[in-house]
Amino acid sequence: MAIDPNKPCKNGHGTDRLPNGNCHLCELEKFARYHNKNKGKESRYNREHKRLKRYGLTPEQYDDLFRIQNGRCKICGKPQSDFGRKLAIDHNHKTGRVRGLLCNNCNVIIGLCYENTDILISTISYLNEQ
Repeated sequence: MAIDPNKPCKNGHGTDRLPNGNCHLCELEKFARYHNKNKGKESRYNREHKRLKRYGLTPEQYDDLFRIQNGRCKICGKPQSDFGRKLAIDHNHKTGRVRGLLCNNCNVIIGLCYENTDILISTISYLNEQ
């Protein structure tokens, strides 16, 4: 059955319709309903897969890094169990090379100093003055 181009969609929005009989507004509403119903339901597997893929790691490689570091942040040495979340994958922003696994706090410190060792050395000197 052909869709009459002059007839409004089944919800009465307009004539700009897709082959399924819905107009673009109907499709947007349908997407919004689906999104609201499934908000936050992306599986842990999918989130983890995306995270590893971003850094070019396999689950086995992540597990190897975790074992090598004894399940601890490579900078502060605290165990992952202290944080309630997985250790972050730290990488060099220039080369893309993975350096290790860090807790969120240590990862943020590196990011806030723009990976600039001079800033970190100055910070250490400043803290030692006190």
